[in-house]
Amino acid sequence: LVDWIPPSALHETGVWDIQVLPHWVSASTDDSSKGPFPVVLMGDAAHAMTPGLGQGANMALEDAITLARCLSVSREPGVGVHRALTFFEGLRRDRVVKVHGASQARTAEVNKTTAANRGERIFPSQDDEWRAFVYGFVVPEEKEILGLLQREGSGTCER
Repeated sequence: LVDWIPPSALHETGVWDIQVLPHWVSASTDDSSKGPFPVVLMGDAAHAMTPGLGQGANMALEDAITLARCLSVSREPGVGVHRALTFFEGLRRDRVVKVHGASQARTAEVNKTTAANRGERIFPSQDDEWRAFVYGFVVPEEKEILGLLQREGSGTCER
């Protein structure tokens, strides 16, 4: 089908992304009467992805659900809004960085495709563990988030 399209009808455009930002949550205080309200970046604002894996919108949805669940436990004793927001970022970062990198790699491979190798498999399928990581992710429920926050001591957010 692509071979039937006249070259004059094709338009080539670049694919752009941004590196995952180092911080997604602004510095603030839990007391809104004393300082600025916190600002949270998520989705493309924090980690725009190339279309290589088709996961950009999914990452934004995961961010939104995770953020909502983290905020829902922010009124628990000892949690607070800023801690919940910081926890949200820590909970999401490793997964986002891995998927972002894989998306960049896949897009680079696709961009190497030429007319001569168009029909070849451009990106080898990943193993079952990788597919489960990308496609089998489940956003933790509020109870799990609260438990993680209560156990948090080292600053890590490992599930």
